[in-house]
Amino acid sequence: MNFFKWLIKKEKWSDRSKAARFYATEECDGCKLCYDECPTGHIKWINERPEWEKPCLMCAACSTICPSGAIKYGIVPEKE
Repeated sequence: MNFFKWLIKKEKWSDRSKAARFYATEECDGCKLCYDECPTGHIKWINERPEWEKPCLMCAACSTICPSGAIKYGIVPEKE
């Protein structure tokens, strides 16, 4: 099986609140560098914030280029 197909099947996208994924923290200033840098175009720009859509290839280009360090990977923390 192709590695990327395996990765896509492995990731649980049905319940995005509990699945580990990339997300933008409050430090995001809306520069869109992550959106522009994504090699697959799976980052969508929604309400002036990046949203990752499946299948993310996990290349981390978005978090690497983010000047404010706002791109994180993991389970999105609940808002207090």
